[in-house]
Amino acid sequence: MAEKIDDSQDEVWMRYKDRKEWSDVVPIKQNDGPTPVVKIAYSADFEDVYDYFRAVVAAGELSMRALTLTEDAIQMNAANYTVWQYRRRILEHLKCDLQDELLFCREMIEANPKNYQVWHHRRVIVGWLGDGSKELQLTKIIFAQDAKNYHAWEHRQWALRTFGCYEGELQFTADLLREDARNNSAWNHRYFVLTRTSGLTPEVLQSELVFTQEAIEKLVDNESPWAYIKGLLMDTSGDEEEIEKSWCTTTAWCWNLLAKAVSKNTMSSNSNDGSPDDNGSDDVCNFPYINESSRNAFNGLPTDTECSNLIDKVPSIAKGCISPHLLIGLLDCIVHQLEKTEDPARKETPLKIALQVCDTLAKQHDCIRVRYWNYVRRQLQHEHRSSSASA
Repeated sequence: MAEKIDDSQDEVWMRYKDRKEWSDVVPIKQNDGPTPVVKIAYSADFEDVYDYFRAVVAAGELSMRALTLTEDAIQMNAANYTVWQYRRRILEHLKCDLQDELLFCREMIEANPKNYQVWHHRRVIVGWLGDGSKELQLTKIIFAQDAKNYHAWEHRQWALRTFGCYEGELQFTADLLREDARNNSAWNHRYFVLTRTSGLTPEVLQSELVFTQEAIEKLVDNESPWAYIKGLLMDTSGDEEEIEKSWCTTTAWCWNLLAKAVSKNTMSSNSNDGSPDDNGSDDVCNFPYINESSRNAFNGLPTDTECSNLIDKVPSIAKGCISPHLLIGLLDCIVHQLEKTEDPARKETPLKIALQVCDTLAKQHDCIRVRYWNYVRRQLQHEHRSSSASA
């Protein structure tokens, strides 16, 4: 008999081959073939448990002792989906107390939070019970350990879809994002909740833009909220005029952020080398939107000339001093403007600016994706070029 100490109960482990109540079962060894290429060095206890598990499955035994055996097998390898599936067969056949199974399942999830099989088992049991009241709290506990656990997020969203317990979910995501604005899982979940509750209406769009822009202003180089904003603007349905206004305010806001970044870095560069301002930083400081929040008052987009003057200064800013996500967000807004403009003459300056943004991303601020931005540049030229707008 080998000893295996249970940390919680300090019990001596007895192998199944030495248990009298299992003397009627002939264990079945794992069949690796006559000449296994790489034989796994299982422990003696592991081999003992799984030899008896194979015997139970072969006999089709659905008993309490078989249920206990599956628990030991799971403790040794929680990723064995065959054991979990057979355990469910036993639970269903014996009509076991599923509340007890939820407790066991929670223990296994907390010990193996990134194990697909245990989360799937939990989902099946909760589905049998028809009660998802404990699932939000369980996933909240897991998020305290790992706020980006994919399996926990998938389970939470399943519970919400199945039982409709959406109340408080937006606040839940807001709390997580206050703790970590880079939590892309929380941004994704916020979008998930909105699309299944209030829907993406112009009113929801406006409030979400305020929430997201405030998050970006605190941490501009954070890709997740930029992707979230783009999704909101593209997928909102309803009053087209209100949606278009949101595009315009977002465009002005992007120009405002860029103006601040250029101004900050231009003045910093000049102060460091003691040289006079020959880059026009004063002009940048006078950019019309630099000191106002276009979320609160929108008086129209900056002029083409103002935008051109500003974008001309970007290549002089060192790599890493301007967020590529800001430039990409601005590019999305300009492309939308191009798509909404029918007059070729009015496309000339926006197209020129869009191509400049592609160039600065390709050559300086996101050069790891140089081929992609060159491709985007060519596509923009092809789709929006005119006799008066050539690259």
